[in-house]
Amino acid sequence: MKQLLLSLLLATASLGARAQDYYLDLSRQRLEVPGRTIAVEQVLDGRRGAPSLGFVYRGLSNGRARAVAFRQGLGPELTAFTQYQLPAQPTDHPLVLCVRQLRLNEEHTIGIETAKAYLSLDAYLHQPDGYHFVQSIASQTTAQGTEVTKLHAGHLALLLSYCLGQLSRADWAAASAQPARTLAQLPTDVPVALASRTPVARQPAILRELPRRGIYHSFAQFLANRPDNRHALRLDTVQPRLRSLLAWQQWQRVPWVRPLVADSLGGWAEPTSIWGFSDGQGVFVQHDQHFFPLQRQASFFTTVGTALLDEEVRRQQAAARAQAGYSSGVFKVPAVVTDVPVCYAVDMQSGRLYPYPGLRAPTRPDTAYVYVYRPAQAAGPDQVQVWLNGKQAGTLRPGQYLELPWPHYDTLFSLCLTDGTSGSACQHLMPDVAQPNFLRVSFSPEAPLWQWVPVSQGLADLDELDRLRK
Repeated sequence: MKQLLLSLLLATASLGARAQDYYLDLSRQRLEVPGRTIAVEQVLDGRRGAPSLGFVYRGLSNGRARAVAFRQGLGPELTAFTQYQLPAQPTDHPLVLCVRQLRLNEEHTIGIETAKAYLSLDAYLHQPDGYHFVQSIASQTTAQGTEVTKLHAGHLALLLSYCLGQLSRADWAAASAQPARTLAQLPTDVPVALASRTPVARQPAILRELPRRGIYHSFAQFLANRPDNRHALRLDTVQPRLRSLLAWQQWQRVPWVRPLVADSLGGWAEPTSIWGFSDGQGVFVQHDQHFFPLQRQASFFTTVGTALLDEEVRRQQAAARAQAGYSSGVFKVPAVVTDVPVCYAVDMQSGRLYPYPGLRAPTRPDTAYVYVYRPAQAAGPDQVQVWLNGKQAGTLRPGQYLELPWPHYDTLFSLCLTDGTSGSACQHLMPDVAQPNFLRVSFSPEAPLWQWVPVSQGLADLDELDRLRK
């Protein structure tokens, strides 16, 4: 009986939290877009499933969670706001904006609160034959204070101003040459980025060159492949901080690393507030206070990182704590299944990570091919077992390779190696379906256990192995 009453109490608390949304009010905000040549005809909600915009925390000790929302809906209110703030001019380019992501969240620690905002949109030029993709635009901001809920409306206006300002350099002629869409197609459209159609020489350096060793303090440094290499850099293995039993099980035997740079006292220190780093072979991006390796996907990158704490679970926990009066042991909070491995793609406009597959990255429903090989003169054990998603895929001796087809383009590829004596090592990734993937395995002390190599090198290495076997 007590358990039934408790369940009803938690359900009531959760429903109460749902009913008390926090509504954004943009009436006192302004848009500032100097030198603009665009007019917004309409803003559409193109977020898959129309998820919550985020959560704020109100009440005693910020224990009550409220979902962020618009009274009239995201599309209608942002349309009215942009049209009022930026009246159309005769020479303006008429646009429709499609919101792909909008997150307004808060993080609370003792004595300080942090407000975070992220906005990404796709802009479409309205012409007589339909709507033509112009470019993706995105921005983010963060602020701290003792009470940050009041900042969210201003943050949204600021991000919208920044995003619209990015269109000052839009290539309207190139946009007009894009295929025309209907208005109804825009919310679910997956445009092919104009950058992927540009000549190779105009693509970011990180897409044209091997990564240079050093620290990327910003996403711009990553794109330019110009890391800070003023100080010596080495990798340090760390123990992850995981928040669920399932996460511990799924991340077993996957190495976690962090960068350390030489300091002025002759020691080593972990750099703070960085976007990522490169060891000269691969690139690692920071996500949720950890670093994860990037995998190239044609004109963008993916990584497998930890799943963030589900906001719905967080809201239920807050409601349960408030209802129980913060008495320890009085209630059971919902089970948290977080930190499990999930795939993200790097937004090549802002550097933010977003779920993959998803609307923000083109996905090819095709088969990926991964080639795992050992050089002919490889050191280490005579035989290595290769496991794919928990099943043995084969064995490798020096001078051999395995072809691993992967038709599950939207499912994580989990690869493990074991020599039967010293345990095993694993990694999670999303293979590239646009080109073959090559993983060189080496047990040499001077080289990493395994290394993803460029396609040209992988093809040459496999050709050499085939030649030696004849």
